[in-house]
Amino acid sequence: ELTNQLLRDVGIPSPRGTVVTNEDEAVDDARRIGYPVVLKPMDGNHGRGVCIDLKGEAAVRANYATARDASRDG
Repeated sequence: ELTNQLLRDVGIPSPRGTVVTNEDEAVDDARRIGYPVVLKPMDGNHGRGVCIDLKGEAAVRANYATARDASRDG
């Protein structure tokens, strides 16, 4: 999030996002933001756990564990 904020501060477009702590929050926020969405771990690296182009609730639910499990906090 810090990187995104720094980019926005200097006028470089950066996607908005939210932090969620469970699958239901991920679905609620995805609905609010609008599909398609990307899920990724808070502290992942090398692209591990990144799930792109999720186009609905079923896709968010099916991929939430992938992002969560790639986080050091799991």
